Amino acid sequence: VGVLMIIPAVVEWVQHEQPIKLIKDKNFRQLRSQFLKILPILLMPIGTLIYLYINYRTAGDAFIFLTYQKEHWYQGIQFFGKTIAMISSRIFTANPHWNLNACIFIPGLFITILSAIIMLYGARRTRSMYTVFMLIYFAYNAGATWPLSICRYLSCAFPMFWIMAEFTDEHKWLEMPLTAIMAIGFGIYLTGYLTLHQIM
Repeated sequence: VGVLMIIPAVVEWVQHEQPIKLIKDKNFRQLRSQFLKILPILLMPIGTLIYLYINYRTAGDAFIFLTYQKEHWYQGIQFFGKTIAMISSRIFTANPHWNLNACIFIPGLFITILSAIIMLYGARRTRSMYTVFMLIYFAYNAGATWPLSICRYLSCAFPMFWIMAEFTDEHKWLEMPLTAIMAIGFGIYLTGYLTLHQIM
């Protein structure tokens, strides 16, 4: 995800500095100076590159973590629609593990659908770089092949929170019901945690 942040950063740069207009105007001197401003974006993958190097030095394979994820957690990446279909089939077919449905899959499906609605609603209400970030972040994290932590992952898509804040600011009557629902949900999960149940 850190590496993918390069894309919204480039979108912001293109929108702000307008390099295409500079090319059309043949203003190559200014274009060259604008390219210098994009160089800090190249710092974004450094942390990931260091991590890959550590893997290579210790295990002989920079991408050994993918093997561990697959072997121990059955985790990989796929088209997010396939993950949503898998979650839905687990919920709506006969499944003896009702606690997994209640704790993981039903909340996961709910959060995935809610996140998609928030993204669509906020697409024209927030800056392009944040819209692009949300789309990339959603597609990547909702594409987990074993979505045990999908709620936790999607809750880090930070632009969604100010989109929801602006929405409730425009619709004041929703503030109390939403606060009550969140308080009840928090109470249920806190009770589950304190009574040693599986929660996600």
